[in-house]
Amino acid sequence: MEKKGGISTKHSVLLILILIVTIIAIVVIVFKGEFLEKNSSLLSKVNLELKIQDVNIINNNSIKVAIKCNKAQENLIGMRLVLEKPYASETVDVNYAIQEGEEAYFTINLEKITSENLVSVKVYPIMELENGELSVGSIKDEYTRFYK
Repeated sequence: MEKKGGISTKHSVLLILILIVTIIAIVVIVFKGEFLEKNSSLLSKVNLELKIQDVNIINNNSIKVAIKCNKAQENLIGMRLVLEKPYASETVDVNYAIQEGEEAYFTINLEKITSENLVSVKVYPIMELENGELSVGSIKDEYTRFYK
């Protein structure tokens, strides 16, 4: 008997499995890329201006932050405040949809850090995407008038 050319059954099955896995990987990458592109394009179109007007230290465990909204966005549902010290930070989400032209005051009770030697306070918008998911946008303002 002569051996005919071609690949064995084992090799054929292995080749088909590799082909299926490759196709699945390509489909996942394409759909994931479209999803991320859609959401990032929504966030890049954010026409929002938040300005930290003032930060007052009330006591060692709380501060008062004044934020003004010069331009609002319909899907703004809150703000993320990041309070930083030289070697520590605390993040606080404020569930308040500030309106255009409004100046709002927030008392923040610190749980992880104290107000002593506070270096900066940053504000980020929290937006609700079309699919209902929440996304934190890029930094809108930073307040740095503190102790040296």
